[in-house]
Amino acid sequence: MLELDKFPVDDPYVRLLRRLPNALRDNPKTVERIARQVKPLSWPQLKGAIKAPIVANRRLGSRFSEWLGNLGYPVIGESDLQGADEGTSFLSGTDGIRKEFARRHLGYSGGKGLDFVAKRGGLYVIGEAKFFGDYGGNQNNQLRDAMGLVESQSSLSSNARAIAVLDGVVGIPSEGFMYKAVSSTEHDVMSALLLPEYLESLRQ
Repeated sequence: MLELDKFPVDDPYVRLLRRLPNALRDNPKTVERIARQVKPLSWPQLKGAIKAPIVANRRLGSRFSEWLGNLGYPVIGESDLQGADEGTSFLSGTDGIRKEFARRHLGYSGGKGLDFVAKRGGLYVIGEAKFFGDYGGNQNNQLRDAMGLVESQSSLSSNARAIAVLDGVVGIPSEGFMYKAVSSTEHDVMSALLLPEYLESLRQ
């Protein structure tokens, strides 16, 4: 089914499995999760799904939030976050709540919501998290949004850092726009797998 123009379930990781030669072998849990979505479909459902319009890839904000919650960091309200002086904590609420907090307290002037606001000691970290299953089109726009955030670092208050957490094909070496953008930047851009290490490295 990976060779079909339209895969029967809408999952951005499918594009990554198509792109990388060893992806099926190296990502058994992802393959199993996608297979569990396909297996219950009847033949008419499969045919209908394959013929349905292709849906553009989306940010995986909810999945990232679930993963973040499993790391064991406290997720707390605004007043508690401001009073936290030790360890690492994350601000609870929606992306809009995080945006307004960053605008009021950290010098953030962007119009888009934020995927996370963290605090370690006296330092705040604001960020966007995106997964790229394919190249080009809207994917490039999503990357520009994320890079725009980290490139606004100089406008933030002195106790704030802006980072972009990016995964998927964006990390595959190539001559394309995506890889060049992330490999040439001097700003804080990383895989989600490196986020805990990054947070722990920040001064308290």
